[in-house]
Amino acid sequence: MYTDDDYDKAVRLALNDNPKKPLLILSRKYNEEKDLFKISLRDITGEYVTFRLEGEFVRACLKAVAERGVTSWIPEK
Repeated sequence: MYTDDDYDKAVRLALNDNPKKPLLILSRKYNEEKDLFKISLRDITGEYVTFRLEGEFVRACLKAVAERGVTSWIPEK
């Protein structure tokens, strides 16, 4: 069973969040009927924005974080 922290890491990976300057995620709600995650956050410019992420994509990110330790889509140098 995955925890809220696991889903937080998966959403951050899905948004390609920068761990050095993390986004301020204000809410994360899941709509089971539509299989969508609604993410409200404040971006690096200070603007409040809302994203909708497909559940399948977030679950793929969850798997990548949990099973392979992926933390970013940008390869480290």
